[in-house]
Amino acid sequence: EEGGKGEIHLEIGSNVPLLEEEKEKVDEEPAEDEDGEKAVTFIRLLSLAKGEAKLLSLGVLGLIVSSATTLLIPRYAGFLIDTLIPSPINGECNDVQSQGESDGDLNSIFLILFIMGTVGALAGAVR
Repeated sequence: EEGGKGEIHLEIGSNVPLLEEEKEKVDEEPAEDEDGEKAVTFIRLLSLAKGEAKLLSLGVLGLIVSSATTLLIPRYAGFLIDTLIPSPINGECNDVQSQGESDGDLNSIFLILFIMGTVGALAGAVR
């Protein structure tokens, strides 16, 4: 229906076709809080985010992986320091066999740190 000054006013139930989803949204009016504003509930928030579920899930997964790698890097850096600096209790690594084992440990720790850093960076980019 046309109002004054070129305004168009539409009422629900008029000849304008609504999609089924829009009809459900109109029927499911959220509760109002004491200020008269629509209350935001967690269920309503999830229903609004339903269309973005895959993207949000990927972002949350990226956040979890990125946080996990960030938490684990100091542990492996500690292993690296422990391998590089011999403990006064254990003494110096003078024999050849101990030195070879520590080199293998260093290589594996460096590899783990590199992989964790790379995975963390990729997860951060996905997030």
